[in-house]
Amino acid sequence: MKTFVDLCSVNTFHGQEERAEAIVRPRLEACGVHFTKDAIGNLIGVWPGRGRDGRWIMLNAHTDTVRPTEGMTPRITSDGVASDGSSVLGADDKAGVAAIVEAVCALHASGASHGPVELVFTV
Repeated sequence: MKTFVDLCSVNTFHGQEERAEAIVRPRLEACGVHFTKDAIGNLIGVWPGRGRDGRWIMLNAHTDTVRPTEGMTPRITSDGVASDGSSVLGADDKAGVAAIVEAVCALHASGASHGPVELVFTV
């Protein structure tokens, strides 16, 4: 939930996706993901397999939002996370980005074996 709220707290309207990168990249690097960026700003990560060979899988989500969310503060309620009403929450696709980050971090923390994973966060 923290990753999702952190992502929703920053405006990542098209052209400002580096704000999402500043949240995502250090969390995943701490889990052993190695990153590069392509010419248009897509963030591409490789997480080596651990303890077994296997097929590659790719996880992908986009980091931009359709509408600006500048100044919006996400609210945590008993029903979940919501916008403060000043703009959209920006959950598309910050929910997907957060799910990828949390899944990789949880698998890393568990010590379980896994095949190699490619992570692609598009602008």
